[in-house]
Formats: sequence, structure tokens, C-alpha cells
Amino acid sequence: MRRSPPRTIVLTSIATASTDGVSKPARPAAQRLEGLQALRGLAALLVLVLHATQFASGFGGFMAPAADAIAALGVIGVDIFFVLSGVVISILLRRNAVRPEAPGGFLFRRAAKLLPTFWVTLLLMLLLPAAPDADNSLASLFAQPLSLLLLAKQNAHPVGWTLLFEAHFYIIAALALCFGVRATNVMLGWVPVQVVAVVLVAAGLLPALPFLQPISLELCAGLLIGTLALSRPLPAPGLVAIGALALIAAVCGLVPIAVSTADLIRPLVLGVPAALLVYAMLSLDAAGWRPPRLAVWLGEISYSLYMWHLPVLMVLAVAMLGLMQQAPAVAILYGGLGMGLSVTVAAGAHRWIEAPVVAWANRVTRRVAKA
Repeated sequence: MRRSPPRTIVLTSIATASTDGVSKPARPAAQRLEGLQALRGLAALLVLVLHATQFASGFGGFMAPAADAIAALGVIGVDIFFVLSGVVISILLRRNAVRPEAPGGFLFRRAAKLLPTFWVTLLLMLLLPAAPDADNSLASLFAQPLSLLLLAKQNAHPVGWTLLFEAHFYIIAALALCFGVRATNVMLGWVPVQVVAVVLVAAGLLPALPFLQPISLELCAGLLIGTLALSRPLPAPGLVAIGALALIAAVCGLVPIAVSTADLIRPLVLGVPAALLVYAMLSLDAAGWRPPRLAVWLGEISYSLYMWHLPVLMVLAVAMLGLMQQAPAVAILYGGLGMGLSVTVAAGAHRWIEAPVVAWANRVTRRVAKA
């Protein structure tokens, strides 16, 4: 594997980091932060494997131990997503210093990325039988109408709760953009405010607002990691990666599956390994490492995969109800079909829903900026 000498990650290479509506000028492949994109794909795959195994255990009781063993590893995929989202925010804010963006345009592009896929998959979850631990009644949805804009919690789409945290941080980032070239410093100044608010909520001294749960601190960690990566070389990617993998192994063996977003311990036992993995991938990107193309492609469709896999698994479970014989063969068939169909549907949804809407939003904001 050929690597170039470690270097500081510069803004032009950061701007190609993801498909989240960030512009993609032509750059050498090694500068496109493909490691981060691959890690995003891994995180989505971990969540998919977690849910596919849990559903498959309903078709074959022998799968239950496997579901328990995979659960902790699958859960950490969410924590990786949170840290990565913080890095993306740092990228977008630093780019603002070179090419200023209006706060409204920023929020419009982020909404175009998140909302259409959320709305379509939410509609499917409302039409399907309720997922485990979910409430897909219209009464529940109408009780929180702001949830349709990701400004309140909804209970119909079991993975949709994570978008509430992203939306909260995007709003804070938009406010930071009002300060122009000082946007990054303003956003960094928000980090201690968020930390104090989370601690006060945990202590019962502030209302338990959903976006002030301890897991939100992982977004703060990503923001700090991304800002650091933009300003100085990143050392020892191999050592960081080994340490992160060792921590994940320890977490999967020792941490109860029931660690929730409201537990103060979660950012430590799950957030720290996730942050180390993200830091390691940034280091590898800076060193010129190129992950397999398939892993990068999974990263490109990761948001669609994250949002679409549950509706796909639910539809498949309904279709296979007649085969539910508590048989190992049926469970294995369900798990394989469920993961394959989820990736296939997500690829189509990314191509025909997510990517076109994001491209349209980029064109609109460019036209408005030139007007």
C-alpha cells in the first residue's frame, strides 16, 4: 500500500469529504477523505446487521444469542455516525471562511439532504405494522407536528430519532455562520455550553429536552476532531486505529446492550472508541490511504441505507410470515435477503431521491448567491 508523507488536511480536500451537499471539485482520489466515507458506510452496515439479526431471530430462536452478541457492535454504529456528523459540521464551517454561505442557504441544503428521505421512509413506517418499540399511529405523529421538520421527537421510525440531534446542531451552525469567518470559533464556543446543558439535564436541573441527551456530546467530539484535523498534521493513525478497535472489543464484551442515549456513560464507553476510529481515519486520509472502492460506495449511500433498511426489513418480515417456522434455514434466508435488499433499495433511493434533491438544492443556493 503506497502512502504519501503525513500532511495537514487542507480545506480543498475536506470539501470533497461526503455526498452531503458539499461541493466536489476534481481532486486526486487520495485527497477525498475516502477513509471517512468508508467509515460512514461501515457504520450504516453495522446498524443494518444489528437490525437484520434481531428480525431474523424471530424466524429462528437459535439466532437470539447471535443477536445479543452483535447488538453492542451494531449500536456503536450510531455513535460513529454522531462523531462523523460533528466532523462534517466542522468541514462546512471552515469552508465558509473561503467561500461564505448564507445561514438560510446552509439550512436549506441540509434540509434537502435529510428531509425527503426521512419523509418517504416515515410514510412507509406509518403504513406498515409498527416496528418493535415504535408507535406508528397518526395520533402520535400529530401530537408532535414539528417532528416532521426534525424539531421534535417522533416514534414511528425507530432510527429517525438521531436526525433530531443533527438538526439541532445544524441550527446552531447556521447561527454561527452569521458571524462570517469567525463561524468556527463561535461553534467551538458552543461546545462547553452544550456540555454544561447536558450535565444539568442529567442532574435534573434543566428540562429533559431530547437534543440535550449525553449522546449529543459525540457531535461535539466530532466538531473538535474535525477542527483539529484542519489545522495540524494527524499522527500515528495505525496506533489510534488499534487502540480504537481494542476499545470496541472491550465495549462489546463488557458493556450492557441497554446503554441508552440518556446515560452519561455512553459517550465514554461508546463515544470514545467511535471518536478514536474517526480520528484514525482522518489520519489515514491525511497519509494518502485509499480504502476499497466498495467501502467508499457504501459510505456514499449510507444515509439512504440507514433510513431505508428498517422499512425493507419490515416489508420482508411481513412477506415471510407464512414461513415463520422457528427454523434456522428460514432465519438465515431472512437475514441474507434482508441485508441484500436493504443495500439494493438504498442504492436506488440514493440515486433517484437523495442525490437529485441534494443536487437541486445546491443549484438553487448557487443561483440565489449569485443574484
